[in-house]
Amino acid sequence: MLDQWQAQQMAQRLNRRGVPVQLVTMESSRMDRLITLLKGTFSKRLVRIPAHEALLIEQLESVQVVESRIGKRDTLKFAPSGVGASAGLHDDHVVALALGLEVLESRVGKLVMDPMPHGCNLQKDGRLSMVSECYLAGGMYLPPRQQPSCQACPGHQSVVRAIVAHQARTGEYIEPRQFVREQRIAPNAFIQSQRFTEWFRNYR
Repeated sequence: MLDQWQAQQMAQRLNRRGVPVQLVTMESSRMDRLITLLKGTFSKRLVRIPAHEALLIEQLESVQVVESRIGKRDTLKFAPSGVGASAGLHDDHVVALALGLEVLESRVGKLVMDPMPHGCNLQKDGRLSMVSECYLAGGMYLPPRQQPSCQACPGHQSVVRAIVAHQARTGEYIEPRQFVREQRIAPNAFIQSQRFTEWFRNYR
């Protein structure tokens, strides 16, 4: 997701390489929503920022928000950089974070599958040709309960635990494929990369 007024050439280069890009207009109403979303997410403690993201942390600590009246409505915006006490300050990393939160808003604060640092056991065993066949990645394959490779899969086991917890809380049992399709648990980094690989393969 890129600002259409500042990143059109970058978007064109990415599109030529098959990377999906959405251009957005950063009008005042959108900026107001992004700032509100950003404040709400941090107030609920739903974001953790790695220590190595020094530029983002620096901008979050220094960026200033001001109210601006447009018509009959007050909206929020970031204070202009380069003037007064805010001279030399930037907000591009903060805006990028807010745009990312906008895309992931429906998933922020939700359960996430446990990491799968060693990948898919079934694929390594030659029982699945592609990870995208597994229900974790949106496929139809659902392992039998006694499948040893899947019993050792952190992603699968975290879904099973989430379903058990949901049933204990609500009395409702949801089949694993449906549980994942309804985005009741978010994919881990490995599954996300496999979904993107599958999308990229079909896109070309």
